[in-house]
Amino acid sequence: MWIFVTINFSSRSKQKREQKDVFIRELVKDGFSKLYASMYVRYCTSLANAMTHRKRIMEKILPFGHVSIMLVADQQANLSYHFCGQKQNQKIEPKLPEIPKMIDFF
Repeated sequence: MWIFVTINFSSRSKQKREQKDVFIRELVKDGFSKLYASMYVRYCTSLANAMTHRKRIMEKILPFGHVSIMLVADQQANLSYHFCGQKQNQKIEPKLPEIPKMIDFF
């Protein structure tokens, strides 16, 4: 289960920017990683674990701005695509560790 959190806060005043930064630091402290400028993601092992993190986020939401929380199952996440500065028609080969050779016992 994946949790995607998107945030959009008005940061015109210094006080609101500081509150936004505290909210983001709390997300990172809770194990979220920055995916884009205003999107953070975290993997959870179960739905119950994801709901716990969702509850923590909801307790820290600021009274201004917008926060969206999306829960995505592993099967749905496997159907998504993510491109980082490469053309879509280029095949991206993942770098997997070398598989150790099996030893013959018989």
